[in-house]
Order: sequence, then C-alpha cells, then structure tokens
Amino acid sequence: MLREGATDPVIHSLAKEYARYRTIIDQRLDQCVALIRSGNKYTALELAEESPNVLDLMERLSFGGDAKWKELCEEKSIYLGPNFTDDHVDMLEGLYGEKISEDHPVFREYRTAMRSRDEQRTFKILKTILRMNPDHEAAKRHFGQLSVKILEQRLDHLDLLIREGRKDELLDIMDEVESTDWVIPPEKSTKATLWENALAVRQTYRRADSKLRCEQILVDLGQLRDAEEWKEALSLIGEFYELSQEYDLESEHAADDINAYNEFREWAEERMEEDRDARALQALVSRFKNRITEMKQAENAGGLSIENYLEFQAEINTFRKEFEDMGRSDVPPEVLMDLQKGVGWVKNRIAKQRGRTKRIWIGTVVLTVAAVVAFLIWFNFRQERSDLLDSVVAAENLQDPFKQWAFLQSFGQDEVQKKYMESKDEELQKGLASVVEKTFVNACALDTAGKQEDFLVATEGTTLSFADEPTMKRGRTDVVIKLCEGMLATNPPNLNAMWDFVQRFRDEDIAKGIKLRKVLRKRVDALLPAYEEAMKDVDRDLRSEVTRAHLSFSKERKQDIDGLIAVLTELKDLNQQPKLLQWQPLMEQEVQLTAEFPFHLYASSPEVSSLLDEIDGKIRSIQENSAIAADEYDDLTGELAKLKSRIVAAAQKFKSEAEIDNFVLNQGTFIEELGARYEKLKNKLQATEQLEVSKQLREVRTLWNTYRHLVRESSKKKIEELLVQAEEIADSLDAGRSQNPKGDLSTLGETIKKLVSFRGNQEEAFKPSFVQERRINKLVEMQGKILAKMGQGTQARGELSEATDLESYLAAMDRARQVKAYDGIALQALQEITTNRNIFSNDRGQLHRKLIFIGPEEVWGKIKTGELGVLPDDSQREYEDLSVIVSASGIRDVWRYKLNNCTPVSAGIGTGGQPKYNTKKDLLQFLLSFGQIQQEKIEEKFDETGKPVDNPVAKVMQQGNFLIGGKREGRLFESTHWGGAIKGPMLEEPQLTPESKFVQEQIERRLNSENRKVLKPLLDLLDALLLDPQISPLFKAYMHDKLFEIMSMRADEWGVRLSPYLKKDHEQLKAIMQLPLKVTDWMSPTSYQAMQAQLTTFYRPLGQRRYGSEVKFNLSFLRGLTGVNFPFAGYVDERGNPRYLDSGKPPAFVWCVSREEGKLSLERYVGSNALLFSPLLTVDKDLEAVFKKALLESGASSANRFGSLKNLVPFRYSD
Repeated sequence: MLREGATDPVIHSLAKEYARYRTIIDQRLDQCVALIRSGNKYTALELAEESPNVLDLMERLSFGGDAKWKELCEEKSIYLGPNFTDDHVDMLEGLYGEKISEDHPVFREYRTAMRSRDEQRTFKILKTILRMNPDHEAAKRHFGQLSVKILEQRLDHLDLLIREGRKDELLDIMDEVESTDWVIPPEKSTKATLWENALAVRQTYRRADSKLRCEQILVDLGQLRDAEEWKEALSLIGEFYELSQEYDLESEHAADDINAYNEFREWAEERMEEDRDARALQALVSRFKNRITEMKQAENAGGLSIENYLEFQAEINTFRKEFEDMGRSDVPPEVLMDLQKGVGWVKNRIAKQRGRTKRIWIGTVVLTVAAVVAFLIWFNFRQERSDLLDSVVAAENLQDPFKQWAFLQSFGQDEVQKKYMESKDEELQKGLASVVEKTFVNACALDTAGKQEDFLVATEGTTLSFADEPTMKRGRTDVVIKLCEGMLATNPPNLNAMWDFVQRFRDEDIAKGIKLRKVLRKRVDALLPAYEEAMKDVDRDLRSEVTRAHLSFSKERKQDIDGLIAVLTELKDLNQQPKLLQWQPLMEQEVQLTAEFPFHLYASSPEVSSLLDEIDGKIRSIQENSAIAADEYDDLTGELAKLKSRIVAAAQKFKSEAEIDNFVLNQGTFIEELGARYEKLKNKLQATEQLEVSKQLREVRTLWNTYRHLVRESSKKKIEELLVQAEEIADSLDAGRSQNPKGDLSTLGETIKKLVSFRGNQEEAFKPSFVQERRINKLVEMQGKILAKMGQGTQARGELSEATDLESYLAAMDRARQVKAYDGIALQALQEITTNRNIFSNDRGQLHRKLIFIGPEEVWGKIKTGELGVLPDDSQREYEDLSVIVSASGIRDVWRYKLNNCTPVSAGIGTGGQPKYNTKKDLLQFLLSFGQIQQEKIEEKFDETGKPVDNPVAKVMQQGNFLIGGKREGRLFESTHWGGAIKGPMLEEPQLTPESKFVQEQIERRLNSENRKVLKPLLDLLDALLLDPQISPLFKAYMHDKLFEIMSMRADEWGVRLSPYLKKDHEQLKAIMQLPLKVTDWMSPTSYQAMQAQLTTFYRPLGQRRYGSEVKFNLSFLRGLTGVNFPFAGYVDERGNPRYLDSGKPPAFVWCVSREEGKLSLERYVGSNALLFSPLLTVDKDLEAVFKKALLESGASSANRFGSLKNLVPFRYSD
C-alpha cells in the first residue's frame, strides 16, 4: 500500500509489484480472448475465474488514486506494466453479459460435478454461474450451503497443517481462503478461533521468511551495484524497507547489514537524482528551443504586438532563472549563448514596438473622431442601412479571422440582411466581399500553423451566398501557401514535421481516410440519438449492464452497426485513424471524429506545388547534411570511446602492475583537439547528440586527469619512500644507533643520488613536490654533518644482573643501550627489546591474552565477570525454536505399523456346521503414521429382513495420516472380519518410533513451558542424541544441525566455542548433508541411502564425544586462570643462558621474548628460542591445582580425557 510521503525506493518496489500484476492480467486476457475466438467460451470463463480472478484483479488495480499514481510513476520514468486492450476486456465482459439457460455449457458442467460429488468443482462452477446470473435462486441457495461447509473443512485442514508443520500447504490454503467470497467470512464463522490461530502462525512464518528475504536482498543489491542497475536496486531497497517495517525486523538486522543497506540506498538515490537532473535539463533545453522557434515563426508571419514581446521577455527571464538553478556547469554552452541572444532580440523588438504604438494611438484618435461624425450623418439619413453597413465594416476591421468567419456564416439570417441582399445593394456586396478577402488575409497572418489549420477546417465544406467558390478556394489556397512558407521558414528545421507535412498533400491513403472519416461522422451522428435512447436507463458504472445493453442495441440496429464496422475496417486497412474495430467507443464519444481539411485537393495549385518542391529539396538537403554530420559525430564519438577505453585499461594496469603508459600520459593536447572539433560540429547536431558528445568529453577529461593524478601520486609515493628510508638512516647515524655505520653511510649516499635524479625529469607528473624538494636539500646537508660527527665510543655494562623486578631490569637495559655497553648482535638485541617494551604491558590484562588465553578480549572479559557459561538465564528464544521443531513438525508422535494383507484360509467345519477359517497374513510394508490411527468397526448384525445373523460380518476401517513417498497423505484401509477370518489390508503392531521417544523423553523434559525456558545445557542434549544407537542417522543429522544452529546464535552463552571439536564435527556434517534436511526426511530413508551410509560412518566415533563434560572442564579451567599474575623470574644473558632469580628451583611455566616471522612476541621458553637479554616471566599460581579442580567439576572419569596441562596453556578459544 502506498503511504503518504513514501520514499522513492518504496515507490519503485510498489511499482514493480503493480507491473507484475498488470502483466498477469494482460497475459490472461490474451489467453481468454484466444479461447473465445476459437469457440471455447466456457474454458475462457474457467481461465478467467482462476485465482486471481482477472476482472477482480483489474478492479483492485483501478483504485481511487490510480491516475495520480500513474502520473507519479510517469514523472519518475517507472515502468507500470502493459496496457490492457479494451477490445479484449470487452470480449471477456461480454461472456458474463450473455444470457444463460439450463442448456448452457456452464450448467452442464455443474450437473456433471454434482453427479460426481465433487464439491470443490461444484463450488467453483456455482461462482461462475452467479457472476453470469446473480438472480439464480437455486444457485444462490446451493452456493451458500457449500460455502459454509467447505470453509469449515478448510479451517479444520489448516489446524491439521499447523500441528504437522506443513508450512507451504498452510500458506497456499490461507491465500485461497482469503481470495474466496464466502457467504460467511472465516473470522465470523463457527470456527473463527482456528482462523485466528492460523493468522498468528502465518505471521510467524512470514516474519522468518521476510528476514531471510532481507538477507538475500543485500546480496542481490551488491550485484546490482556492480552492474550499475540502480532502478532495479531501488525496488529491492523499497522491498527491504517495507518488509522490515511490516514485520518489525529493524532491531534484528545485524549492524553490518544496516550499514550495507544504507550504503546501497545512498548509492541508488544518488544515481536516481543524477538521472532526474539529466532528464530535467534535457526537457528544459527542448522547451526553451521550441519557444524561441515559435516566437521567431510568429514574428515572420507578422501581427505580433508589444504585449506578445513583453510576455516573451518574461518567459526568457523564467528560463534564465531555471538554468541558473540547475547550475551553469551542466547547461550546454550553446544554450546559454541562445539565451543571451534571445534577451537582446526581445529587448530590441520591445523598443521598436513602443515607438510604433505612439503613432498608432494618434491615428486611432483621429479615425475615431471621423467615424463618430460619419455615424451622426448616417443616422440622420439612413439609419437602418447605416447600421447594416456598420456591422460589415466592424467585421472587416476585426483581426480575428475566426470571428470574421462566424459573422460571414451568420450573415443573411435576419430580415434586414435578407432585404438588402435581395436588393443587391452594391455597397453592401462590396463590403461583404472585402470582409471575405480580409478574413483570409487575417487567417494567413495567424501566429501559429495550428491556428491556420483550424481555420481551414472551419471553412472547409461551407459556402457563402455572397461569395463565389473560386474566391473561397483562392482564399484557402493563400492560407495553404502561408502554411507551406511557414514550414520552409522553420528554424531549426524539423525533418519529421516537414516529411509529415508533405505527405498530407500527396498520400492517396490520407485522402481516402479523410473521405471515409467524413462518411463515418455522418453515420455516427445519425445513429447517436437512437443509442442515447437505448442507454437512457442503463447504469454505466456497471460493466455487465453496459455490455448487455450494447449487445441488445447491436442486434436491433445490426445494419447500421455493420455499416460503421465496415468503414472502420477500411480505415484500419489504410492504417488511418481511428484504429478501431469496435463501434462502442464512437457512440460513447470516447473517440472524437473531428472535421479535417483535404490538403491533397490543393496540391495541384502552381504556388503550392512549387513550395512543396522547395520543401522536398530542403528535406533532401537536410538529409545529406545530417548524413555528413552523422559521420563526423560517429568519428568523434568513436575516437572518444577508443581513448576512454585506452585510459581505463592504462589505469587498471597501473593499479595492478604499477606500469605507466606514457602514450596516455601525453594525450592532453589530443583531448583539447577533440574538444575543438566538437565546438565546430555541435551546431549541426541534435540536442541529444550534443549532450552525448559533451558527456563523453567530460568523462575522457576526467579519466585522463585522474590517471595523471594517479601517476603523480605514485611518483610522489616512491619519492616519499626513498625520503623516509634516507631520513631514518640519517637519524640513526646522527644519534649513534647504527649497527653498521659504514654500510649505512654508503646506503644513504646511494639513496640521495636517486632522489636528486627525480629533479631532472621533463614530465611534471614525475617531479618531486615543493616540500619534497626541501627535504632532499636537508638530507644533503645532514649527510655532510654525519661524515664529520662519526666515531664516538661506549661506556660500562653494569646493572642487568642485579635487577629483581621487570621495571628495574628494563631501566638497566636502557642505560646499557645508550652507552653502547655491547656491540653487534648483543647491542641489536638490547635495542629491539627496549624499543618494544610495550609487549610487557599488562594494564588491561594484555599478558593474560598473550600467555594463557588466545581469544577475543570481550570473551576474556566475560570469563572474568562470569558471563561465559553453558546455560543462559534467559533462554526463551531457544525454547521457542525447539518448541517449533517439536510441535509444528508432528515428529513427537510418530508410530510404526505393519501393513499386512490378510487372506482367509479354510480350516474345515466347526460346531453347528459353520465353516471355520484361519487368516494368512503377508507383510506388505511398514508405514509411519503421524499419531495413532483411528479404527472403527461396523458389524452387520441383522439381515435385510431384520433378523439377527448368527455369524455377523464386521467391517474394520483404519484411517490415519501417513508419510508415503516423502509426502503426508491421509489413507483409509478397510478389511472384512467374520468367523475368525480377515480379508483385506490391515495395520497391526503399533510401536512409537525411537525418534519420537527421544523428542518426548529428552527434548520435551528439558523445556519449561510455564517459564518458556530451557532447563538444562543443550550440549547435554546433543550428547544424549549422539549416544542413542536406535535413532536414525538422518534424524541425528537433522537434530545435530538444528541444535548447533540454535546454540550458535549465542555461542558464548551456550559454551559452543569452548569445545575444539564441536564446530569441526558440524562442518564435517554439513559437508555430508550438502543441503539441509527436512524434519521428516528420516521417515523416507530410501531417498537418502548414500547419505545415510556416510552418516552412519560419521556418527560411529562421535558416540565417544562428550561435548558437555568437555565444555564444563574448559569453563572451570579458564575461570581458574583469571587470578594469575606474571612476576619477573630472571633473564637471558649475552651468551643465551638463563639466569633465574632462584637458580635452585626454576619455575615450571616460563615465558621469554622471541622472534617469530620477523616480529617480537612472548613465547613459552624452551631453552633456545629466547632473544638475548630477554626478561623471563612466570606465574604466581599453582596451575596443576586449577587443572584438577576443573576435572572434578566436569565429572570426567579420566584425567587424560581433555589433554595435559602443558597443552592447555595457552588456552585457545575457538572462533
């Protein structure tokens, strides 16, 4: 639903859905029409009635504000789907308007459905009958009965589907229920509670589906952004927003997903704004040029007043403001030039007009005085004749030819005019002739070609008693000539308009079309009164009534209607308007048949023919010039595209391989030459072509400047790297920190030599910046100072062996480094350790996470605060997830039955002469039933006459819901029992499946429905699952996967990452499964034989796993480590030997500074991995005692089950 203030993404999303439904309607209409035309009307009705019903869907799409909606989408260039063909809609509605009797095919289908007791089909056919004949009482009564019955069946079935967890079927049936017009709606039926429950379950399902859909939308948006498909992306962004709003998903989206959504939305809206601005600019440019052209054409035709020029000046100012609002950089320069010229031109014309206006005013005053005097004289002598001649003179002085023509047409209708016409008053006749002449002169002076054509249409086919036909034709010819001259004077010329103009004079089909339309107008005008009378009492808002009235009228006036259709057919064959084959739009006046002017009759005039030849010549000239300009345009755009491709390729190669393309780097002059060529060519191009070339030029210039900038920045980066390297060497030599002064001094000299070489490069992109130049000069100065300064000595060694704590030991190392107490490798070791002393920092527990715990900082924080565990306090979410598996799927109550085929076998004669039987039972198959079967036994204790039967026959009917072929099906098995014999199929020996036992005994007893929480760790439940040998491997795999997913949502609180095997085992399981299993797949093992074999092998060793004990041990052990500190234990001397504070009792756990992959880090000391002068750290707690306590709390029977203490430190937290 479109809300007030909806954003563009939401509008795009709704428009996409709207277009989809319009496409469905259009396709279904085409199919229905094809069936109707082939004579299969009932099949067409059936197809139209299929969900969604075609006419109902059309009605829903024709909502109150649909015109505003379409206008909004058109403004934003959004596709709304195909338009419906009116003929197709009328044909389909015509089916519903047909009168039907008991012999109609729809009633025959109804009777067939009744005989076969197919209530569903009967109900469907009754809906069709009532659409065609709403007053059929028997159909209404039967429809009402079936409506109540079928709705209750649907609601019962929905309840069953909910209990069995059959989601897809549930959603399909709910859609069907909602789309059906029931006599009593489901929310008011006797089983309304079932419907309310179904609505709640559907909301849960849809919410989960919407969350998955949102995740998929983000993936699709990434692909669309790569492809720059912003319109499709906008619709998906709107869908994401609508789903999140409708199902309250905002708080459940991950922060990364929200950030990604916001990035995609900003990108799509930015592209939309760019497209909108480009279209607005193009439209504005087009309007401006058209207005300039219209004004100049009007001026050429004459008759413009100062008011016209002032009005145009205001329009020019408006255009200028709009261009300024858009930003001058986006407006083509030639348009700005035309704007400036237009301002000057209109100012010029206004100045001239003001001078003329003054003179005209004086002359007008003089003429007015003379006219008043003349009037007084005439009034005294011949008032009547005077009035008449005055009216003629007044008409002659009119400037509007349409008013003049109206005067001429009405002249001679009153008695005075007739009298003077009959007396052939010479002055009057001259006056009228002058008015006729002036009328055509004024028509020639009309300011637009459209008005001139309207005048020709108004005068066509009419005569004046006081004007002969040659005069009239001459006048019309003059107007046609003016039209031709105006077309020739159009600047810039419009090739399509000129071609269409010429065709109107020379195309024979157009001439025939004019004649046919004239005939059509006469026939429509003649038939219209009868049609209005026939439609007088018809409610035109009801399509069915209108259709029936049309059918009736077409039968009554068949000959007239056939005549209309014949003319319409001829017009369609000529490809002439109106392109219809139906008569109804003509009578409803939806299509206007306006009068037309026969231009072809004036083509033979010498003046017109000459002008038409000139127009033809101009068309040929334009085509030739356009072809030349097109070639130049193609050459220019081709070169720009080629250069753009070369620049892009060069940039990509530079980014990937750092290779510079000097050819591209030197194309600056060539790009300017291309710009100059465009300036010469642009006046010959269309506006769209100008925009395209201008856009390509901007892109090429931008890309070239970008590439040049990349090369320059890369060059600067290389210079910067050399500078940093040289400055570091110079600083080291200057401070006396160099380990190899002679070698470093040589390296410094070579580096400075390379830097100086950059100064001499001719290409500006490779030269160092001003700041880099200054740094190079400074390095040259430092090089001289260092050469004069080298050669200082070192001082004593001293205090390292006396240090008793880490702080005093590091201070002693600093002093030894400063006085260079050691040299070579020893001095380097001193410098490295003192430089990297931050590795010993422990103000935020850093040493704990380096030495005894490898994992995220937040997890270590949770361990210290006791937040990490195996059973969270609030486990409602996990409770609900497990409850859905247990209750919705139906697997808690699955029974295994033997299906035996029972055959009676004679066992002789019993007492009383009655035959005896035994029963032979052949096992047909094992069946799995959702819940226990229902069994009913019916005995026939009396015969047909009502007498008791000695050995009564009993029928046993067993009914249940089984899984057969992977699908849930209801089956009924019927057997006959008599005298100890059984005949027919029978279900026996029911057993509750081990899987259902597991659900009831293991899962359900861990769920507290009162508090909606899980009572015990889920890892214990997983252990119990893996230990049970009777459970199907497929069921184990499904539950294993689900339990891991549930725990992974809060992995730290369920202890998932405290097990090194749990995640690895699950990954192996997923590799075997490949695709997720359904909750009932274990009931159809034949479909998964290969997987079942793999799973059996997989789960065999997993029976020895004890995830729960393992995690409890690790949790206890980690909690014991939180109180550990790391005191100073000694150091490694210059020979690599350890020196402990207590040499008689070395500690069990010792860490040292070691080098790994070129970096210094703290590692367990093994005797040979320590850096010289590395401090040695130990722990102040008995880790063996911590280990034993963890074993005790885990309940493990063996001390070796979780590895040795040595392997557990550091503890590696699984990610």
